[in-house]
Amino acid sequence: MPTLQDRDASLLTEADNSHKLTRPLIVVRATLFIEIGTYVPDMLTRVRILETVASVTQDRKYFEYKNPEALPIDASLAAQIPKKVDTIKDMTSTSGRDVVNLLVRFLPKSVTIGDAIKELAARLRGVPGVRTIRFDELNGRPLTVGGKPVVF
Repeated sequence: MPTLQDRDASLLTEADNSHKLTRPLIVVRATLFIEIGTYVPDMLTRVRILETVASVTQDRKYFEYKNPEALPIDASLAAQIPKKVDTIKDMTSTSGRDVVNLLVRFLPKSVTIGDAIKELAARLRGVPGVRTIRFDELNGRPLTVGGKPVVF
């Protein structure tokens, strides 16, 4: 007859196996070039609700390092505290060359890395305001094809 400890150990083993993810979680660092007048917080919300996307965050330090010529947009909660009369203007793309950097964690339906990136790019392109997507890193390593960044 199994002891109470043996039974508990077998239950924990069953729980560990039944709750594991069947697909790998992929972390991609992407740079989105957005259209004039795009309201960044709404755009980020639309990215967060895309199918297979687990989470989306901004990484301003990486952005400033990799894109010194671009104009970053601060979509943090602290940026929402009024400092001037029109704070919404500061949250909206105005130059047409504005860039938003993202760290996206997602569970692709595809098996290969190339198909997974194409899958994510297709979903991100459907978000209103997104013009171009450049993938910078995949799971912490640079993502390039032939030495050039992957751009959709």
